[in-house]
Amino acid sequence: MKNSYNQLKIYANELRQDTMEMGPRSGYAMHIGPAYSMADFLTVLYYEFMHVDPKNPEWEDRDRLVLSKGHAAPILYALLAKLGFYEREVLWDCKHVDNILQGHPSALRTVGIDATSGSLGNGLGIALGMAMAAKRLKKKNKVYCIIGDGEVQEGMILEAMLAAPAKGADNLIAIVDYNHHQSSGSVEDIVPMHSMAKKWEDFGWRVFEIDAHNIEEIYSRLSLASNYEGRPTCIIAHSIKGKGVSFIEHNNLWHAKMPTKEEYVGAMNELQAEWSQLTGKEAPGYTDYDWMRANVNPEPGARKFDPETWDHGTLSVLGSTVLEMADENEKITVATGDAVGSMGFRAMQAKYPDRVYNVGIQEQNSMGVASGLASTGLKVVQAGFAPFMSMRAIEQFRTFIAYPHLDVTVMGAMGGVTAGSAGPTHQSYEDYGIYRMMPGTVVGVPCDAASAKEVIRKLLSHDGPAFVRIGTGPAEKVYNEGEVEFEIGKANILQDGTDLTVISCGPVIVNALRAVKKLEAEGKSVRVINMMSIKPIDKDAIIAAAKETGAIVTVEEHQIAGGLGAAVAEIVSENCPVPVKRVGFLDTVARTGDYYALLELYHMGEDDVYAAAQDVLARK
Repeated sequence: MKNSYNQLKIYANELRQDTMEMGPRSGYAMHIGPAYSMADFLTVLYYEFMHVDPKNPEWEDRDRLVLSKGHAAPILYALLAKLGFYEREVLWDCKHVDNILQGHPSALRTVGIDATSGSLGNGLGIALGMAMAAKRLKKKNKVYCIIGDGEVQEGMILEAMLAAPAKGADNLIAIVDYNHHQSSGSVEDIVPMHSMAKKWEDFGWRVFEIDAHNIEEIYSRLSLASNYEGRPTCIIAHSIKGKGVSFIEHNNLWHAKMPTKEEYVGAMNELQAEWSQLTGKEAPGYTDYDWMRANVNPEPGARKFDPETWDHGTLSVLGSTVLEMADENEKITVATGDAVGSMGFRAMQAKYPDRVYNVGIQEQNSMGVASGLASTGLKVVQAGFAPFMSMRAIEQFRTFIAYPHLDVTVMGAMGGVTAGSAGPTHQSYEDYGIYRMMPGTVVGVPCDAASAKEVIRKLLSHDGPAFVRIGTGPAEKVYNEGEVEFEIGKANILQDGTDLTVISCGPVIVNALRAVKKLEAEGKSVRVINMMSIKPIDKDAIIAAAKETGAIVTVEEHQIAGGLGAAVAEIVSENCPVPVKRVGFLDTVARTGDYYALLELYHMGEDDVYAAAQDVLARK
């Protein structure tokens, strides 16, 4: 051993302390519970078994780790800093737009990370590919993959479980973090994983079961696993979510949370008391909570919440609006892949438990379940995160919902970069462009809470397949309650104008409106259209804008290929060609950060809209 068991316990304790500080210092909530459950295991793995070199992080013979449960990233970040991959101070701006530490692990941006992760179910297949490549290249390195217990509900995990023994991947070691919790609650209450060890054994794996917080036991089983040949190994690590702090343990409210001052002080007191016991020294103290909160480093372009001019965003009204409609229509039913809590359906689940179906971490299956429910005449809300609903489960939507024209409305949360701090795996800038291509599908994009209520109600009153992009988090208001009139297929003209037209959708429209004020100050007359109905789109309003103003700028937080700008350009080019400039994502992937900071970084700020307007005016 390189370190004593006691020293490893000290390291694990210090990692928990650093992780607890990351939220208050950065200003963003962290996944503390899922991180703490793996603190002891990761400490032993990296300090005793992983062949890595912080001075040569791209060393081709290194061992590799795939953190498939990517939301546990904070503990891995703290560990990599402690090992010297980057300075400890980098932790304090975690999730900031100009920081290398993303909301979920990014192999593109973060040194020491071997695989991008965050969208659950993908990691074991990636790790298998790494292990197979090592075999082909005659390398001796090992590949480790950490999977959440609820994540084993994903079909892709089961596929990789079957494939690994068949491909002779005995250099692959999977670790199941068996803490009995997932985002929406208890694994046993949602989709219980009966006989976890037997499942892996039946699929051809060598299996060990361990106490994930017993350092000696972790070391013993990793020693056996790392020296075994013949079959891939699975370690079922029986863990406690939130291990290390009494009031966080087994508490699913800490799945992702910003600690209050009282919680922070309580947690750090417990952790430092344990540190003193382990070291025999007086604890050094910890950073003052109020100082940290007052000294969060600003992100360029970020804006502060203003209760007078902001609301809590489109997601804040989703669950309550669907529940109101469910009270009116007993056919309304919700299907979801473990997004009951994160998408606001707790109240409906409590009131109508037989009308909310949570199939666990299974996006594709959830879409299939929605199809089956709708085929019996029910009106189904399929609730999930937009990137997963528009990509992972799109084939199920296309073939089994859109083709038979079933009555399913997909509510896609985290649309655009509204969930900026979660990082690119949980952002979605392709979503409504993909749904535009689905036959017979209505697509709506509200811009704030007031408009979201209307869009949700109208699309749920519509018969047939539909998609609504739902933003996440507070945003500046465009409408006050009761001001919004929304019709499927009709544009909302916010103001008339004769010099040019700006067409936008979603929360980014506030940047378009700011740019319009600058243009008006220069004497320009600008028509502004809020195109909440992306499909069917208001062709007549677009043609009229082209004819009457002679220039168009589109503004959206979406790839400009396939989105609102593409739809407008298609109509203009075929009916009344005029200069058009599209503002949006330019064939890129975003990073983690504040919503408005990301809009600035990726050229969707008010100055970018203003520049686009000047461009089309010059080409008239």
